[in-house]
Amino acid sequence: MACAGRTDVRVFQFGWGGETAGGFANRAANDLADFRPTTVTLCYGMNDGSYQPFNDGIGKRYEDSLRKVLEILRGSGVKHIVVGSPGAVDTFYFKRDNFAPQTGADGYNESLAHLGKIGKKLADEFQQSFADVHQPMIDAMLKSKPVLGDKYDVCGSDGFHPNDNGHLVMACAFLKGLGFDGDIGTVTVDMSGNTTATDGHKVVSSAPGSAELESTRYPFCFQGEPKSSTAHSASFRSSRSTLSSTATP
Repeated sequence: MACAGRTDVRVFQFGWGGETAGGFANRAANDLADFRPTTVTLCYGMNDGSYQPFNDGIGKRYEDSLRKVLEILRGSGVKHIVVGSPGAVDTFYFKRDNFAPQTGADGYNESLAHLGKIGKKLADEFQQSFADVHQPMIDAMLKSKPVLGDKYDVCGSDGFHPNDNGHLVMACAFLKGLGFDGDIGTVTVDMSGNTTATDGHKVVSSAPGSAELESTRYPFCFQGEPKSSTAHSASFRSSRSTLSSTATP
């Protein structure tokens, strides 16, 4: 909505805390179908894994439940479904002793990866989109913790409820699943001439080597302590923001 300048998009949240795919399957037709959504995103699996090593019973229960959800959504006329994999658990904060010889985090992340593969299989079967949420969160931990310390939580200080930083990773995964490529426009600065910009960006002034722009597609800024997991991006509520850029030949 922010980066595309669309005003005709409505977003509703139907998830319940602590829910499984099976729980949603039991209420999807009643709670969601009457709203006639055109696109639905799903992100189940964290609780479906039961916080224990993966086994065939867990996998079958999850697959059966998720398939039922997809069938209900398809029968309700939903045109586009993005099946998200479950996220991940934090490699420092998630503690369980039932994954020996693995650590609790490594063991459960392996289980979640199995459930993600099931989600991908069903997305392909139903000819719908898939959002890999799990691996980007794993990658974020592998990159951030060596720099910011093991106690820098990516998946939450309780081990599995991420803060704003984890939410940003998840949002990026779903935006990719929805088909967005991150391209919000192109600005071309001619070092000896005029600046040009694509839709959503207005060249206010231009001179050799400098340009002042107004953009309706550059809505995000970061606030908070940069090394904190609660630092987050916030959307400007104004219709436009002014950007200035000066380039030196």
